[in-house]
Amino acid sequence: MRANRFVFAAVRCARKLIAGIAGVAIAVGASCGTARADLDLRFTSPALSAFFGRRIEMRAEVALPPAYAREPVRTFPTIYVLHAFGGSYRPTFREDATWQAALRAADVDCVIVFLDASQPYGHNEFVDSPSDGPWETALTTEFIPYVQSRVRLETSAAGRFLVGHSSGGWSALWLQIERPDFFGGAWAIAPDPVDFHDFTGIDLTQTPPQNFYRDEHGERGFVRVGGRDTSTLRAYVAKEAARGYGGQFDSFDAVFGPRAAAGRPAPLFDRATGAIDATVAAYWDAHFDLARILREHWPTLGPELAGKLHVFVGTDDTFHLESSVARLAAELQALGSDATFTFVPGADHFTIFQSGGGLIARIVRDVAAARAGGGTP
Repeated sequence: MRANRFVFAAVRCARKLIAGIAGVAIAVGASCGTARADLDLRFTSPALSAFFGRRIEMRAEVALPPAYAREPVRTFPTIYVLHAFGGSYRPTFREDATWQAALRAADVDCVIVFLDASQPYGHNEFVDSPSDGPWETALTTEFIPYVQSRVRLETSAAGRFLVGHSSGGWSALWLQIERPDFFGGAWAIAPDPVDFHDFTGIDLTQTPPQNFYRDEHGERGFVRVGGRDTSTLRAYVAKEAARGYGGQFDSFDAVFGPRAAAGRPAPLFDRATGAIDATVAAYWDAHFDLARILREHWPTLGPELAGKLHVFVGTDDTFHLESSVARLAAELQALGSDATFTFVPGADHFTIFQSGGGLIARIVRDVAAARAGGGTP
């Protein structure tokens, strides 16, 4: 879902001292009064360029721990951070300071790689999509190896972790589930719908399909603030349409859906009437419903995902995402999973970061525990 511009808005880092070679821009910046080195990485993806028929670049900003300069032969574990829809891979001063403070408090030396998940339709969610291109393949077989060639990183799953918010949270879970031997753990904060029986209140698995905008009680509510909905799904979609193509639901179409005959992503629902296309809904469910994938492949995935799945969501999530998370939690509990689910009372899509003395600090402590071999709380 969309990043909150008011919560996350801050002056972007003005690090402009460029001394880059081979596609790496090296800059010096300040965070909380302490200078440290950063890398702005850019890489032309062969897989994505072949798919789109033009040059496609993948990008990331890298934050190095102070120990990186002091220990020139040491390799470091990595936390890959995935931003929300509408967010940026360039952290604000506040975000950067939050991560650095959390790492210092936990006494952990980690490299933080902020991945760029943006693309013309919105957020790529790092899946291999018939409409959106092979972003998962490009990330795991091209870009991460490229990052590892430029930065001294551990190259085993035990040294790679995923943290994401909203669409980035869904991406973190997807990548961990799809590549359980490549990543060592995923922490998803208020992820996009993880069980398509409840896609922001709509059951996409029903036959015949429900209406996207209306249920038996009337218009479906959306954008909950202070415990009450301030919009409807119909109004939200109309506002996105007024801004042009590339809104949140256009992004979902591109990520989860098949390609239409005209070459554009096939829409899940008619934007005017809310009528859901049963064929497109079935495609979404068969390929990208995380709960279904886990259920159907649990004999194989269960042992590979032990200790690796962690989800946080507020009970008053702005986009009603807690219901879908609750379904996934029940599903995994029934399967005997040790996945952890934290429902933060009263928190919404954005205030969840303030919970428990700071959610990022909690996640960094979890990563430290996983690194120590003690599992996570």
